[in-house]
Amino acid sequence: MRVALGKRAVFSADLYCRDSRSAKKALNELVISVLAVDFSLHGRDNSCVVLRWAQSRSRLPNRVVLTESDRSRRAQLGTLLNSCGYRSIDGANFYR
Repeated sequence: MRVALGKRAVFSADLYCRDSRSAKKALNELVISVLAVDFSLHGRDNSCVVLRWAQSRSRLPNRVVLTESDRSRRAQLGTLLNSCGYRSIDGANFYR
């Protein structure tokens, strides 16, 4: 299942999670093949909080796609994914 995390629907996904609560629920309950991540979410949490939560529970999928357009925020997400064991050639598609 393809899941998109963020305020904007810029990735073709089966499920769109716009806040951290729905994202955590999806990561905890579903088998996810691709997680598309945008930085901003509705509410006080951002995607970094959700990614750290998922990593601590071993719920991150093998492929994560960064859909964030702001370079500094994309770099922040990329650094977090690198620290979780992901690698990327283009800075957008991360594989474990």
